[in-house]
Amino acid sequence: MREIVIPDERPVDLAANSIFDHEVVYFGKKRQEHVVCPTRGTAELLARMANLGASGPQVLPAEDDAALRLLSELEQRHEAASARLRELVESRGSAPDTQDEVFKVLERWFVLGRSPKAR
Repeated sequence: MREIVIPDERPVDLAANSIFDHEVVYFGKKRQEHVVCPTRGTAELLARMANLGASGPQVLPAEDDAALRLLSELEQRHEAASARLRELVESRGSAPDTQDEVFKVLERWFVLGRSPKAR
């Protein structure tokens, strides 16, 4: 396990077809912020967590297999929760724009928890 700090800048870019930067995740439009991860699996997990809104210090597996397993579990859990949240949102509102907005708030709460302002 290794503590990695996820920057607040977005968008997140994981070098997909690069020859050298397989373990680097870039942050921000200018890609000035970056994190070098110990393995490609850790980089993929970090990028996914950042795309879901996580930031700040996070403890992630340093081993490739462990990171990829955790990424798979994260994807499965997020997919199941998103399907249920989407179902709830669609059953309680008819305006697509409002549904999307409510879904994003509920998804954020699911991923990160409610902010102190929302309580």
